[in-house]
Amino acid sequence: MRPFELARSTTMNAFTIISALIGAYGLHAAAPKPKLLREINLNTIIHESEGLLPSTHSVQALVFSPDEKWVAAGVGIHRKPGPIQPEKPGVGHLVVVPIDGGQPNVQIDPDVWVTRYRLLWAPDSSTVVINSYPVPKWYAIPGGALWKQGEPDARLGMVLGFVETHLGVAYASQVGPFRAEPEGAPRVLYIFDLTGRIVDEWRAPSLWWFAAVDPDRHLFAVSKDIRQAKPIYPIFGYPSKAVVQEWLHDQPFGQPSFADAGKTVCGFGTYGRAVPFPTCWDIDTGKKIAEFKGFRGGDPASVSSRASRIILTHIRNYPGITQEFDMHSYRDRVVWDFRTDRVIAEWVPVTQVTETGLRPPEDKRTEFGPSVISPSGRYIAEGSNGILRIYELP
Repeated sequence: MRPFELARSTTMNAFTIISALIGAYGLHAAAPKPKLLREINLNTIIHESEGLLPSTHSVQALVFSPDEKWVAAGVGIHRKPGPIQPEKPGVGHLVVVPIDGGQPNVQIDPDVWVTRYRLLWAPDSSTVVINSYPVPKWYAIPGGALWKQGEPDARLGMVLGFVETHLGVAYASQVGPFRAEPEGAPRVLYIFDLTGRIVDEWRAPSLWWFAAVDPDRHLFAVSKDIRQAKPIYPIFGYPSKAVVQEWLHDQPFGQPSFADAGKTVCGFGTYGRAVPFPTCWDIDTGKKIAEFKGFRGGDPASVSSRASRIILTHIRNYPGITQEFDMHSYRDRVVWDFRTDRVIAEWVPVTQVTETGLRPPEDKRTEFGPSVISPSGRYIAEGSNGILRIYELP
């Protein structure tokens, strides 16, 4: 190839790459910001307990109630004076705020650190659950009383979610998904009602991780066997406990999420090398139905459980000499509708200073506060440094 042709070929290849990037971000760049509806200063609501060290009141977890009338927020990491206890690095507050502002706020001090994946609602919006060690805690909303309807069975451990309106799913007490178990021992899963009574038991094969639960179609998503090079991810129905769908893939997705009233399951990756694009599959057919090409990863992500909208976090990865020396930076967040394959909103969240629960006073980092989407995909809740913001999407 002559020099002129080589230069022209190189230019055309560069043009092709740039065009592809523009195509991938075209709708993305034009997407509007969500509309701010309310801003609530949680710092003025929270009443501090005695005997705790100060906290930045970073927002650790946010969850909409299924009826979209409330937002539950886990706020702060307060350490107790004295040596750090590895099993209890700090405690936070639980604040439940009405979206419309018409009902009183509720504050609960559960004496645990309320973090992402530890906070969930019952499908009828009557009860909020904190996954605390060694047993979970239930609170009736708006009363805030701990388990008003009775005492839970002592065998109940970490709650995974709800498989029907009034039936939850939990591991056996003190046997969580990250706890070592005897070789070949079954993984015990309990089905319980909102009075804390166990109504069913499932002894699954060892080393299965139950990753997600859906109450609309009564489904469990499972990571079948973590020792396999390419794990199989089956989805079971309840109460049949029969496989509804399973597929095999080698993508490094994190925890799967059900969407669109149990019709779809989606997976995301965090930042790093060889991270996949956010992807969704149809549960009935097992086929891939959508893949977001705007950027890779997407986690922390938030899925609208009864719609097709997903919040994705854009984190840039900067490779170092080896993976150990890689660096990253936060860019923005988008709301992607996987049914239409369109980005409908884009914004840069407010950052916050967060205690890590490790060495004080160096135990802080700056990062995006959490952003979660409501079940219908209509609202977004975002928190940072004790401030809660409610947005509406187009």
